[in-house]
Amino acid sequence: MRQEKSCGAAIYIARERETLWLVERMQKGHTSLCKGHVEADETEHETAVREIREETALTVEFLEGFRERIEYSPEPGVTKEVIFFLARAKSTDTAAQPEEVASIQWLPFDEALAALTYADDKRVLTAAQEFLNHRGLGRYLEPVAGSPIPFRSLLSGILGEDPGPVSAEQFCDDGEGVLNRYNVYRLAAGDRAYVLKASDSGEIELYERYLSASGLPVPRRYGSGTWDGRVWLLLEHDPGPDMREFTDEMIGPCADALASVMNRFWGAPETERFDRYMERVRRRAKSLANEPLLAAAYALFLDRQRTCPRTLCNGDLLPFNCVFSQGRAILVDWAFGGVMPYALDIARFIAHGGDSGSHPPFPFSMTEAQKREFVEKIYIKLSQKPAWEQYLLDIRLAVLNEYIEFIEDALLHRSQPRDRVFNWYYSRASALAETLLPVLS
Repeated sequence: MRQEKSCGAAIYIARERETLWLVERMQKGHTSLCKGHVEADETEHETAVREIREETALTVEFLEGFRERIEYSPEPGVTKEVIFFLARAKSTDTAAQPEEVASIQWLPFDEALAALTYADDKRVLTAAQEFLNHRGLGRYLEPVAGSPIPFRSLLSGILGEDPGPVSAEQFCDDGEGVLNRYNVYRLAAGDRAYVLKASDSGEIELYERYLSASGLPVPRRYGSGTWDGRVWLLLEHDPGPDMREFTDEMIGPCADALASVMNRFWGAPETERFDRYMERVRRRAKSLANEPLLAAAYALFLDRQRTCPRTLCNGDLLPFNCVFSQGRAILVDWAFGGVMPYALDIARFIAHGGDSGSHPPFPFSMTEAQKREFVEKIYIKLSQKPAWEQYLLDIRLAVLNEYIEFIEDALLHRSQPRDRVFNWYYSRASALAETLLPVLS
């Protein structure tokens, strides 16, 4: 009995509300997942990477923890083992290998499952979808039933006209291993879609003062209303995935969006939000009383904040607050926004991401190469800017602040157990502090 071995992957790309799966229509007539023979001394992953590149021209990232094995006999006297991994594509742009692949399609799960010819491939795809369901893909929408919120009357009051029947879905997130249901809803009325968000006077004022200017990469504001003692903000719905699974195609649009906001409001004179920010980071410094290395580096951060140029900042620019819609980056959720030191949003966006599967705190995927290009592109786009070395230093100091924010509580309450999240941030804060102090001492 001759033994053969192949390796490949169930390949997906995340889209709003659904995942699309890659299926190949082969020249021999069947439809399958991407796979191919192991060559020479290749590892299983090396084979999968090569076959994916040859058959589809895709660049992918593998998700750790998924490995499915099937075995069958393709012809008498031959036993074949196939190992399948799970991989996220960095784009949907494919080029089929003409010798073997007739066509490539991206399909929702049900359609992909139906398209596959063999039961083993169907089983692998089902396992892959279940793995993603369990792992969590981050932001998604859940239909709303029986809510006391009067969606239609709120929408009517803000728009000034009856929109007709309204359906509602609630924004949810399970990307951190804990299900969060936000007080934010997608409303559909006729052929229009909106976002209705429980807000406050501060965010409303920020929209009125800054974010209603034309050309900004933020959701369009229709207005606001009140219900049950709360202020509700009505925005345009921008379809698209968030950026927690960052791809190369997102770098330019995201850098353009952030730089455009920074340029528009560079040197804005408002100080109220900055004063509250400084009060907060000074309190944070007290958590470092027993950490001399971190305290010394953080003192440099605090000192720079007084003179660092200011602009309008989102204040919470994590990747799930950036939406990739029709080739553009839309910056959402400005509840913590205001005029603050310019480097804060850049640092917050890059501080918590690593290579896929490389760190525990958040499911943000952003490689070091992507971070460098993102930072460089923002600098090129800035119409007013410090010198390059100062710019890099400002970002590094702000990244240190991000790291310390996530260990602050544990440092203040030293009896708390130090988990892997603490260790991840503490080790990075310490390493960064060591590089900062010799440079600036």
